[in-house]
Amino acid sequence: MLSVTNLTKTRITKFLLISAGLCIGHSVFALENVALQLNWKHQFQFAGYYASTDMLPRNFSPDGFLSNDHSVDLLWIYRSLAIALLLLVSISAVAVYIYRRFSQSLKELETINRREHARNQALELLAKGASLTEILDAVVKSVEAKDARALCSILLMDPDGKRLNVGSAPSLPSFYRTAIDGLEIGPNAGSCGTTAYSGKRTIVENILTHPCWTSYKELAAEAGLGSCCSEPILSVTGKVLGTFAVYHHEAYKPSDADIRLIERSAHLAGIVIEKIQNARALQQSHDLLVKISAEVPGIIFQFRMYPDGRCCFPFISEAVRKMYGLAPADIREDATPFFGFRHPEDAGRLAASMQESVRNLTRWHIEYRLILPGQGTRWRLGDAHPEKLEDGSILWHGFITDITDRKNAEERIRHMAQYDALTDLPNRALFSDRLQQALAVAKREQTHLALLFMDFDKFKPVNDTLGHAIGDVLLKRAAVRMQRCVRESDTLARIGGDEFVVLLPAIETEQDAIVVAEKIRVALEKPFDIDGHVLAISSSIGIAMYPEHGGDEIELSKNADLSMYYAKQNGRNTVMVYHHEMKVVGQ
Repeated sequence: MLSVTNLTKTRITKFLLISAGLCIGHSVFALENVALQLNWKHQFQFAGYYASTDMLPRNFSPDGFLSNDHSVDLLWIYRSLAIALLLLVSISAVAVYIYRRFSQSLKELETINRREHARNQALELLAKGASLTEILDAVVKSVEAKDARALCSILLMDPDGKRLNVGSAPSLPSFYRTAIDGLEIGPNAGSCGTTAYSGKRTIVENILTHPCWTSYKELAAEAGLGSCCSEPILSVTGKVLGTFAVYHHEAYKPSDADIRLIERSAHLAGIVIEKIQNARALQQSHDLLVKISAEVPGIIFQFRMYPDGRCCFPFISEAVRKMYGLAPADIREDATPFFGFRHPEDAGRLAASMQESVRNLTRWHIEYRLILPGQGTRWRLGDAHPEKLEDGSILWHGFITDITDRKNAEERIRHMAQYDALTDLPNRALFSDRLQQALAVAKREQTHLALLFMDFDKFKPVNDTLGHAIGDVLLKRAAVRMQRCVRESDTLARIGGDEFVVLLPAIETEQDAIVVAEKIRVALEKPFDIDGHVLAISSSIGIAMYPEHGGDEIELSKNADLSMYYAKQNGRNTVMVYHHEMKVVGQ
């Protein structure tokens, strides 16, 4: 067997593998280690030898038998193969590394997906209004699903901060759950009691040998529990809300991955617990506010106005149903319906008062009217204090109360002060006020007005013979007749006894005043039938004109009264207009 490598163009050749039968006068060692100059002679010698032994055909050409310019360099081939093998090994190593990293990434992604799924499931249950127990059970089961050997529990801190109550422990034996429900916290109160007491993680690899389980070893052994790792559940402020624990049946040391899982689960449980506890506290506060507001007359409210003009009632008491005919839910998001009942005459004042409160952040205080279906006009008093929020909104806290009865009482008092109690006509005080206003207008606009003074004829005998009750009825009916004779813009007033006055503003001539006076006189001379008594009276009426007969209330009233006196003196049941001769005679 022979292998020859062509080293150079000078045909220097080295044998790599030699059969003993091919040595031909050379030792194997010599041929292995010595480069020979092979010439045509050597080739013929080798070829002749092979032909004599019938190893080659006798007509075989020895040219290039051992060496030629196209011989294959086996060393180069071996080197190439070695390089290729090295590249293949390198590529394989890179592929294995990439595969391992990809597998690790897939596992991490799967872990993240499981974690997010558990988180999303808990938050979805929270959004749907599920109970705290349902949500905590879901959190616990998601952890147990990742490790079939794990048994988890969530214990909740009692409001007094001294005990733990079972929130969720679906895989623990029922007797064990009962035993740890109401567990008093302390430095050696098992893993969870110790964690709740210290606010720090407690890892117990072997329950039987750990000092904090001394009082609970038998209970744990009966439940088949060998280890327990407990993580505190904290609020955003660091307050201990409870504990999250992972048990194993055998002694067990949690890995770093186990610790991370417990931390994340405790954090998720903390979010859920705090949100539900805050919601409960808010609901309790709301319920308390509702109870208190139900005992308070009127509406208690929180009103918010956004920078874009939108308005809502974050809170408004149930009294809004009675006072506005609206349910709180109807205006909680949009307050528009609340403003639909404003009295047209008060709408402008209401808007202005609100704008001033917004502009100056001053107290909103106003009395206003509503027109409510089935109730008519009602009075309300609103009072609230504003504050500006970070987003630019204005938030008012205040109340609205029904002041209809008070306003009606005030109106009655005002009416009594300005109107005659018997005839319900304006009295002397109100008439004086209206006369002064009419005079001011007449002076400004240079117009005329007339003042009529009237006194009933033969009224005293009615009172004397039939009594004041009949006399009062007569006065009321007479007032009704006179009222029908004047315009709505005119004022008919009773100033005492059977004396009445009429103010005729914006009248053109003296004759116009006489026409009205005659209508009254004729209306009064018709008989009155009162309780079977036919009563006949008449009236004496005096007229004074502005500005001809007086420039102010005193002078005008004096002259109208004087002309009435002359009417009585001149036969009664007549109308007389003031003139200066009366004044002379009167004096």
